[in-house]
Amino acid sequence: MIHIKAEPIDPVPLILPKVDRLELENTKFYVITEKNWEKVFAELVKKKYDPVIFGVTDDGYQILSVNNAKVLQMVMQQKAVIEAYEQYYERTKDAIKQNNESLAEQNETAAAQQENTDSEGGIIPNGKILKRLFTW
Repeated sequence: MIHIKAEPIDPVPLILPKVDRLELENTKFYVITEKNWEKVFAELVKKKYDPVIFGVTDDGYQILSVNNAKVLQMVMQQKAVIEAYEQYYERTKDAIKQNNESLAEQNETAAAQQENTDSEGGIIPNGKILKRLFTW
């Protein structure tokens, strides 16, 4: 008689780092033109800011906005990938649990059958082997 023994398997734990909550500071934008630059600089000095401007053109601002949208899109895609991995892990963990439970039941059934066969002196009570040997 061939005995095949399958061992239960343990799922590999999914360890994901906690993600920090993103809290962004508000940014004040000043629109500076040829006509209002003196007024804007005076306001900056009044608010005790250094009167220095880092600027972009109207096209540059548009590109900056598009780039920010692309970053946001990538973050959302990465979030979807992480959620998919979590769902896959949970399904795998459930499948492993079901497999291990089924394996335990099969082992119990096999042990009970072996015990019955041993108590009958090695003769299988339903006679299937004899029926196969003596087909008449």
